[in-house]
Amino acid sequence: MNLGIGWVNGFAPLSGIILLLILVTMAICSMQWVRSGGHFGIFYWTHLLYLPFYVFLILHARDFWKWIVGPLSIFLLEKLYSIFARYMSGIGRTFIHTVTIEQSNVISLTIHRPKHFSFQPGDYVSINLPRVALYEYHPFTISSAPEETDLIRVHIQAVGNWTKRVYKRFDEMSDEEALENQVGISHADIHPQEFAAHAQNLEQTEIDEVEVERIENFRTESDVREGKREPIFVKGPYSSCARYVFDCKHVVLIGGGIGVTPYASILSSLMAQFRASSIICKHCNRTNYLSTGLSGKRRLRKVDFVWVSPDYKSFEWFLNLLRQFEQEQENYLALNP
Repeated sequence: MNLGIGWVNGFAPLSGIILLLILVTMAICSMQWVRSGGHFGIFYWTHLLYLPFYVFLILHARDFWKWIVGPLSIFLLEKLYSIFARYMSGIGRTFIHTVTIEQSNVISLTIHRPKHFSFQPGDYVSINLPRVALYEYHPFTISSAPEETDLIRVHIQAVGNWTKRVYKRFDEMSDEEALENQVGISHADIHPQEFAAHAQNLEQTEIDEVEVERIENFRTESDVREGKREPIFVKGPYSSCARYVFDCKHVVLIGGGIGVTPYASILSSLMAQFRASSIICKHCNRTNYLSTGLSGKRRLRKVDFVWVSPDYKSFEWFLNLLRQFEQEQENYLALNP
C-alpha cells in the first residue's frame, strides 16, 4: 500500500528499513571485539555507510532536510578541509627522523615537527603511517617537551593490530631500506634489571655514556643518501587536562605502564625550564638558576610523581629522562635550599 509519505511519495517505509539495516551494521562493526580484534578495516569501511545513511534519511522524511542542512554543511566543509590539507596543501605532512626499538614492545618515533605546530605538555595527536595503513589514524600522547622546537616524539606499545604492524615494520627494516627511507633506527641497550639493582650508585656520567652509545647508533640525515623518506601525517594537537598542571601549586601525577607518556612530556618540559634558567658564573664556574625563569611565569611549586609498572623492563625508555630530571632537581635544590 502506498501511504504517500516521505519526500519521495511512498518511499518512507522502504527507506526506513534500509536505514535500520545500515544502523545495525554500523553498530555491530563498532563493537570492541571488532575494533580490537584486528579488524579495524571492517570498522572503518562500514562507517562510510554514513553517506547513504544521510541520503536515505533525507528521502525518508519530507521536511528533514531543513534540520540537517546546517550541521551537514559544517560536516562536509570539515571533510573537504581534511582532504585539502592532506592531498593539496600538505598540512600535517612530515617525516620520521629516528626510531628507537625499546623493551616491552615499545617503539619510540621521533618526528620532524610540522610547520606552525604548537602544543602544550600533555597534548596528543592522531598519526597516520601510509606505508602501514593508508587511511588509519590513531591517537598518541606527545612524550617530548614543547621546548624541543625541531622534533616531536611519541611512544607506541605494540598491543593491537595496527601498533603491532608499526612495530614489526621498523623492527624488521633492513639497513638498506632504512638508509633509503632516511630513517635512523636503533635498539635500546640499557638493561633495567641492572639499573634497579644499582640505581642508588648510578652516576650521571654513566647515564651520559649510555646515552652517547645509543645516539651513536642513530643515522642522521647527513649520513644517508637522497631517497624516499618515511612519511607520516599528523593531526592536532588536541588538548587534555594534563596541559593545566602548570596552573596548580601542587600536582600529583599517577600513571601506569605506557600511560606515563603525558607525564614524560611534562617532566621533559620542567627539565627544559631548569636548563633554560641556568647560568654559569664566570668567576667560580658554578651553575646557578634564575628564579624568574622557574617561578616567575607559573604557579607550580611541587610535583609528586607515581608510576605503576608491571615489570622492570617498562622503565627502560623512561630511565634516562627520570635520571636527568633528578640530577637537575638535585642541582637546583643544592643551590636553593
